[in-house]
Amino acid sequence: MEHYDDKVMEYLLNDPTAGEFAAKRDLEAGFPIVYCDEDYPETMEESGPMIQEFPNGDRFIVTLNMDTREVTKVRQIPAINRVDN
Repeated sequence: MEHYDDKVMEYLLNDPTAGEFAAKRDLEAGFPIVYCDEDYPETMEESGPMIQEFPNGDRFIVTLNMDTREVTKVRQIPAINRVDN
């Protein structure tokens, strides 16, 4: 029997729009997202920093400690679609 998580992973790996859909959904639900961006080459390195984006549009270069799940802000970068509340 195939596990539910296997189906989700297959969908995410095979649908090029799945990540965009999930990111939009999470931001709209009020959760920050993390991703890599070619405009910030350091985020493209394996195990390197990533971009964390908040629902209000604020963005930061961050490092992630996968053992402790700690996110450390390195620096702020220009916001995209900034929303001031």
